[in-house]
Amino acid sequence: RTGFYISATAGYIISKRWECEFGLSFRSIGGKDGDTPLRNNYLTIPAEIQVVALRTSIGKVMLGGGVYGGYMLQSNGASGFKPNDWDAGVRARLIFEAGTFRMTAGYSRSIVPTASYNGQSLYNQCLSVGVAICYGR
Repeated sequence: RTGFYISATAGYIISKRWECEFGLSFRSIGGKDGDTPLRNNYLTIPAEIQVVALRTSIGKVMLGGGVYGGYMLQSNGASGFKPNDWDAGVRARLIFEAGTFRMTAGYSRSIVPTASYNGQSLYNQCLSVGVAICYGR
């Protein structure tokens, strides 16, 4: 499966070592079952706590972990594919931030089945790479 993720988040600096982030995001996850395209679109609310692991002269490296909850806006799939309207999961990220520039690499996985297909429960999971420009830093 492939997809994309667009988010608008706000961060709060708790201390020199700890930060948190929360916001609103749109996820579109898709793939194919033979010739049938599969596409799930979710509106999600992520919340994450981050710890500064390393400070350098050009920026900082952080480790982040958190949870998200989401609602499926639209889904299409193969016959026998039964989507669940709700999604919730956990995520972990490695973050590099230099001024207003931010690069991330992460993994997320749902903790509730997001669909069933031929009697099997399916879970969303994702490896992600992202680039962001942060305002207000």
